[in-house]
Amino acid sequence: MPTRRLMWSSRIGEPDRVGVDPVTPPSGNCVNPLLRTEQSFILLNMCSAGRSKSRSSDLRAAARIRDAALELFGERGTAAVSVRAIADRAEVSAPLVIHHFGSKAGLIDAVDDYLIERVMSYLDEFTTKTDPDEATSVLVSMAEEPALFNYLPRALADGGDAGARLYDRLHRMSRLMIDRMIDGGYCRPIEDRDALASLLLVEDLGVMLLRSHVQRAMGVDPYSPEGLARLSSVGLELKTNPLLTFPAADVALTDSSVTDASSTGEPT
Repeated sequence: MPTRRLMWSSRIGEPDRVGVDPVTPPSGNCVNPLLRTEQSFILLNMCSAGRSKSRSSDLRAAARIRDAALELFGERGTAAVSVRAIADRAEVSAPLVIHHFGSKAGLIDAVDDYLIERVMSYLDEFTTKTDPDEATSVLVSMAEEPALFNYLPRALADGGDAGARLYDRLHRMSRLMIDRMIDGGYCRPIEDRDALASLLLVEDLGVMLLRSHVQRAMGVDPYSPEGLARLSSVGLELKTNPLLTFPAADVALTDSSVTDASSTGEPT
């Protein structure tokens, strides 16, 4: 009997664009290879269509549960979300949630792993782009996943294991980019590169964590094409030309209009 081979875009996800591909197994026992590509996983070949259908149904249910949990965690935080609420959002039973993930803690771990996997896949793609418009489109695509974007700031701010793992990986990426820029002559040598990597990372993450406030101040979503273009332009200007000169800095720090504006909230 023919088997069916499914490709998945994550450990527990929906079928890839390639869809379903009928294949004919070799004679005898069914061969179960597990082949992993950069972001794709091929499920074990099943000897019967019935077993394949059951397995794919289980994975679709697990994906719905994970995605529902991701949405709710982003909206309310992990502590405020019950297994029942996740089951209701995923339109499954609460026991099925436990069946797939063992416990709420196990589900949180699965969501955290998925978050890290998705964020890093976007950033890996971003770092390969040499065209500014293509790089911007990657960030826009990431921002258009509201569940992912809502939970990411919470994961970083909550101080849990997922936030720590994600920050550490982001810091390593930031440090690597700084090393490449310095070695390539695009950036002057900096003695404390770890501190610089942290500072630049905080700059980027700050926009994400304060997205709604930045949008209110700028009048545009900072992760829209227009918002990213404006922030990138100012950031490049800031990094390629000194913001302050010493005489101007002396005047700015002693000018009473600056302190008056800070107390009233009015621009100078």
